[in-house]
Parts: sequence; C-alpha cells; structure tokens
Amino acid sequence: MPQSIRVRILNRDYSLQVTQGNEQRLREIVRFVDTKIRKFQRDHPDQSDITAPVMVALHIADELYAEREKKTDAEADLQEDIGELIGSLNAVLVPGESSASGE
Repeated sequence: MPQSIRVRILNRDYSLQVTQGNEQRLREIVRFVDTKIRKFQRDHPDQSDITAPVMVALHIADELYAEREKKTDAEADLQEDIGELIGSLNAVLVPGESSASGE
C-alpha cells in the first residue's frame, strides 16, 4: 500500500507516494538529484533557476540511456557467445550417438 512522504529538493517540499519498503531508496534518489542540481547551480551561477533542474534531468537521462545501451550491447555479446558455444558443441557431438560405447 503506497504511503505519502515529504521530501525537499532545492528548499522546496514535495509530497510523494512510495510503496512500502521503498522509502529509503526514494530518499536516496532525492538526495542524489538535489545534490546534482545544487552542484550545477554552483558551477553555473549565471543560469536561471529553471535551467539547473532541466539540465540535470537531461544529464541523468543521458546516463540512463548510456547504461541501457551498455546493457543491450552486453546482452547481444552474450547471445553471440552462446551461439558460438552451441555451434562448437554441435560440431563435437554427433546426433544419435550415445556417450556409452558398450554396444
């Protein structure tokens, strides 16, 4: 059952719904986002208040997409390796022949 928690990002409170057992994870994500936005603001003091959250959101989305691409590439490499192993096994195993040669 979802519960409501209050979090703070850039000195602004937000009420969020979270499923039971995920409160700590959500709070860690909030701290991560808040820290990234504050760092962006320190590094780019000339930018407007709305620019920092947008730029940070784009940066986090870029990191997410990069990780997804790595995962997809790793899965493709794994599938290729599995295919090669199956090919190697098929090359050594002769269909219809049993491993016991006592006949």
